[in-house]
Amino acid sequence: MVWEDLSNYPYDPHARVVGWLGMNSAFKTAVPPAAALEKLSKMLLSEKPNFCFGQARGFHHCEFCPDPPDPDVDIEGWFYHGTEVLSDGVSRRRLGSCRFLVRDISKPSNHYLVAPSLIYHYVREHRYCPPQVFWESVMAESLDSDFDAERIFGG
Repeated sequence: MVWEDLSNYPYDPHARVVGWLGMNSAFKTAVPPAAALEKLSKMLLSEKPNFCFGQARGFHHCEFCPDPPDPDVDIEGWFYHGTEVLSDGVSRRRLGSCRFLVRDISKPSNHYLVAPSLIYHYVREHRYCPPQVFWESVMAESLDSDFDAERIFGG
């Protein structure tokens, strides 16, 4: 799916989208802020609080990469061909298989930004520059909260 940044998330009126890119998507590029990229990584890997929802059985590959990364990735005894994996040495997440949710700090409470989990890869590898409100929302979120994306949107 390709959606324009900050357009309404079609499945919920209280959410906007960020980072839903496709092969023909034009986007701004920039070197990502190191602290924000690190925080995004921690949020994607976190189980509590949980910022991911809608875990799929399959996954979406980056359409900008010429070949799938890591041709055979072993995740807990299962091999996934061409999967982009984020890991901190303890936790791992297959990128492209779920959605990332964060509170939208530019809106009233109970408003969110929804991104594909591949947003980390897009930012790190392709220098995709998400809207500033995305980074501000990521940096404002606490890693010690009771946030549960699956409870909020997974239902």
